[in-house]
Amino acid sequence: MKKEHFEVILEEMNSKFDLVFENFQSLRNKIDEYNVDYNKQIDGMNEFLKKRLSVKMTI
Repeated sequence: MKKEHFEVILEEMNSKFDLVFENFQSLRNKIDEYNVDYNKQIDGMNEFLKKRLSVKMTI
């Protein structure tokens, strides 16, 4: 195999690895966004439950 041919193959592989890396990074960002939203929902539910419990305890 000639050196030039090998270099072309390596460049193609490198570009494919870059695409995979970009997709993983995008997926990671989406997961992080989901976690932030999910944590906000949990915090909201916790506040709601605390208020409900405090009302029931005062009755």
